[in-house]
Amino acid sequence: ILEATVVEERRRLMMEIIFHKCEFVGEMAVVQQAQRSLSLESYDRIEQNLNQCMQAKLLPANLLTRRAAILMRSYISGLMENWLFAPQSFDLKAEARSYVAILLEMLQLCPTLRSDAPSLTA
Repeated sequence: ILEATVVEERRRLMMEIIFHKCEFVGEMAVVQQAQRSLSLESYDRIEQNLNQCMQAKLLPANLLTRRAAILMRSYISGLMENWLFAPQSFDLKAEARSYVAILLEMLQLCPTLRSDAPSLTA
């Protein structure tokens, strides 16, 4: 589904409408560009924080920070989006610390987040 979203324009447009509840055309294209800029800036900030954690030896020295930043932002925004869509489906407040712990464990232990990891391209 991730690859199809990239290569199939109809699917991508449909998913944009589903996720953003609007279609980015005309005047809304400016809003989309602003959101993209903020997104890129947030990746940079996350990477800076990850680098500080690596220097403090809290994370592996060979962590792929851009990949980790993308995963972190996706993980957190996905949790929020899922909870906002169906708040009764899980107790975000009660589970929040566990979700953060899981994310940190992934960053510390996941071999495919390392610069020396073998390529997984198909």
